[in-house]
Amino acid sequence: MDAAVICSRAALTSLSTPHQRLYVRTLLAQLELDSRRFGIGHRRFWLGAGLPEPVIDSDIDSNLCALNRAQAGKLINSLRAEVSDEQAR
Repeated sequence: MDAAVICSRAALTSLSTPHQRLYVRTLLAQLELDSRRFGIGHRRFWLGAGLPEPVIDSDIDSNLCALNRAQAGKLINSLRAEVSDEQAR
């Protein structure tokens, strides 16, 4: 098998999954944040997950597609912590 094919397959398997992206959008909706465009209210979750801050008003899905699985997992944990805090109140 060609090395370029192996590398591209490895890159594809390390990207965030469709399930992770859907779950992030669901958590954003639960927090009453826009699930389509990145805004100031989203910043703390990205920064809390140790992720670089996307450009304000950029497409959420494009930003999520650029994350790897580990980064998406950290973002999910950051969002879930806030959802849990709100449900406990």
